[in-house]
Formats: sequence, C-alpha cells, structure tokens
Amino acid sequence: MAPSSVQLSPHLFQAQTGPPIAAEWGQLNVPENRKAPGSRLITIPFIRFRSSADNPGPPVIFLQGGPGTSALTYLPRMWTKPVMKPPVELADCIFIEHRGFGLSRPSLDCPGTYDIPLDQPGNVELYTEAHRRYISSAVSFWQERGADISGYNAREMAADIDDLRQVLGYDRLTLYGGSFGSHHALTLLRYFGQYIDRAFLWSVEGPNHTIKLPSNIQKQLMKLNEYLREDAALNSLVPDLLELMASVLDRLRQPVVVETLHPQSEENVEITLGSYDLQLVTANGLGNVPFLRTLPLRYLAMEKGDYSWLAGQVMRLRINQQSNIMYEATDIASGATAMRRDRIAREAPETLLGDAINEPFHTMGDLFGNPDLGDDFRGRLVSEVPIVLVGGSLDARTPISNAQELLPDLAHGELIMVEGASHDIAVRGTHSRDLALCRDRFFRGEELGIKQLDASFKMLNEKPDG
Repeated sequence: MAPSSVQLSPHLFQAQTGPPIAAEWGQLNVPENRKAPGSRLITIPFIRFRSSADNPGPPVIFLQGGPGTSALTYLPRMWTKPVMKPPVELADCIFIEHRGFGLSRPSLDCPGTYDIPLDQPGNVELYTEAHRRYISSAVSFWQERGADISGYNAREMAADIDDLRQVLGYDRLTLYGGSFGSHHALTLLRYFGQYIDRAFLWSVEGPNHTIKLPSNIQKQLMKLNEYLREDAALNSLVPDLLELMASVLDRLRQPVVVETLHPQSEENVEITLGSYDLQLVTANGLGNVPFLRTLPLRYLAMEKGDYSWLAGQVMRLRINQQSNIMYEATDIASGATAMRRDRIAREAPETLLGDAINEPFHTMGDLFGNPDLGDDFRGRLVSEVPIVLVGGSLDARTPISNAQELLPDLAHGELIMVEGASHDIAVRGTHSRDLALCRDRFFRGEELGIKQLDASFKMLNEKPDG
C-alpha cells in the first residue's frame, strides 16, 4: 500500500463578496482502504489559508456536515456567515472535501436518477424498494470500476485528517465542525486524540447517534408546541400543535389525490398522498428554522383540506432522486448498537412521526457488504481534550441531549445551549455573531463565561407564502 502524499499549489479563493484571497490548493493522496493490502490511492482536495498571526495556534481543520456535502463548493457561501468564516487571524485554516464526494476523485455519485410512483400513497416499502434497486445498481457500477466501498466510513475519514496533519508537518490540530462534522471530529478524538489540541463542535452527532431516536423527535415537537402557546395570535388558531398534527396524519390514512406541478414537464399532474408522506416531509424539515416557523399553519391548512403545499413537497421526494455511494456507506458503517435499534423499534409506533427521520438506506447494509464499524466505534468516548459542544433547543436531528450524553466523559468539555436554534444553528439566527466570538475565545484558550445564547425564535402567525 502506497503512503499518503500531498501536492500544493498557489490558489486565489473568491468568496461571494470581496476581493480574491490568497490561499493554497492541495491534493491529498491516501489509500482507499487502509486495511486492504495493495489498496489504490484516491485523491481528496483541500484549501489552506495561512494565518496572519505572528504566533499562530494549531491549525484549524473544518469538518463538513453531511456526510456528503461539499466543503469546497460551499466555502464561498460559508465566508458570509460569522460562525463559518475561518479565523485566519488565529491560525492556519484548512477546508477539506470528504473522500468519495464532491471534488474528490473518485466521486462516487450514483449513475442516473430514479423516480417513485405518483399514483400510490407513500409508505416505507414504496420508498425503500425504489431506493434499494437504485443503490444496488450503483454499488455494482462502482465495484466494476475498482472502488473498494468498505473504505468509505468515518474511521477512514479520521485517518485522512491525521495523514494530512503529518504530510503538512503539523504537531497538533484544532477541530471545528457540526452535524456529521462533529461525528467526524469525535472519531478523530477517539483514534488520534493525542494530536488534537481542542475542538469546537455544534449540532452534535456522537458515536452512537447516527440513527435517530423517535422519542427525541417527539420531544422537539413538544418544545415547538410550547413556543406556539406563547404566541396568543397563533395559539388562537392552533390551540395544540400535537393534536392538530395527529388529526391531519390520521385523516391521511385515507389517501388523497392532489394536483400539483411536475418539476420536469412543468405541467400539472396528480399525486397520491398518504400519512407516511406527511411524516417524511415533516421529519425532513425539522432541522430548518424557516420550516419550523411555518409548521402550525401548514398543518392548519391541511386540516381545512388544502394539501397543495404537501403535494409540492412530496413531488420533490418522488421525482429525479439522486444519491452518492460514499454518504450512504459512511452512515451505514457508523450504524447503531443493537440496544439503540431495539429502542427505535419500540418508540416509533408511539410517536407522531414514527421512524420517518431515519432514511431507508439505514436498513440496506447488505447491499454494501455490511460494513459496520462495530460497537467499539460506538462506545463511550473518554477524552482530556478541551472541547465545546453547542446545541440548539429545537434541533430534532441532533438534539442537545446528544451533547449532554457525551459531556460526563469529556474531562474538559463545556456545553453552550442556544435557545430557539435548530440544526441550522451555524448559519441562521441572531446568536451567530456571539457564537463566533465564543469560538474565537475558545481557540485562544480563554474562558468562555457563557452557557446559553438566544436565537430569538418566533412562530409565523400569518399564512406563509408558497
């Protein structure tokens, strides 16, 4: 197996606004599967911004969410967000792509697209069957081209970062990221913790949190209901959000046929909707503050017989679907303990949205050769590294309870709770600048002196557009 290597060249980075910024474009060459003798090399690109400090701290590595969102494609937009803008005044800052995705080579995009029938109400079997056929074909496609799909997981991705540290000549790293980026960072902490100086992580996904608990989703809906009751105008329209949701979901057990715009033909077509479709759309939107603000009025419109919004949302889930082998394989490999899976199965029938938050591919490990990383990967994470965990009170995808569960084993761990923030905590809300200041103080080794921020969340009490 060939050793990892790197190539660097000058680069002018262009953010969405402002003049070009001098940087370096790098290409990291690493084994596709470090456990396989003779594994081929794959290429992972990155951008490095040199620090302006006279005595910079350990370099900051930004770990992108997903898995399977492109850090380098997203970077021009990141620059406009206070929490996302790299602190080059403190240290070198590096943004690296995920292996197997985006600008990496190979990028394991599944060939083609797939559709789900429009003339049937959605259910788990309908969505899963269509996805299985598509992914099975894609796995064969990439295996025929020499891809070792068992090499795409959080453990290998952590090793990629440590290889980058070594070839760039750094002794230690600072980790910075959210959602899957936090899962990636915590994997680094487990296997390469002696080389980690500190970590600042938000929307925390711990080692055993990849597959979501239905009870956590229900708790976030209950929290949303509390906000609704604090708004007199909205509460007069919707006395109880959970009761309204239950009523609409129950009504959709009898499918409805709705006319909506087809995104390809741009003609109106009929689509059949059922309760699972609404569970899926709701679950998918729970990490997004604008979605949460409109949710009560969306359900109120459906109670009155207007399913036009739902039809448009479901059309986006049924037509022209695409995926990438890397992110599916990575989440499958992280998996969950048997105890957590059993708990999910018990909780799902007792909650409004059931197991809709967990995408069908979590049941498709057999298509990938069952690449599970095992319960040692998902076990307790004990660390002496200074770490800040940030969570939003309305985050259903990575609830703040994830961070609270990890905290007792982190000797130098701190928690910041952002009231009214959801999964998009780093890019939206009035708290963003304060959170960026907390990050910079922490990176300088200063005391934070803060445990809570306010995102100023408010429900929409007028009819939303669209």
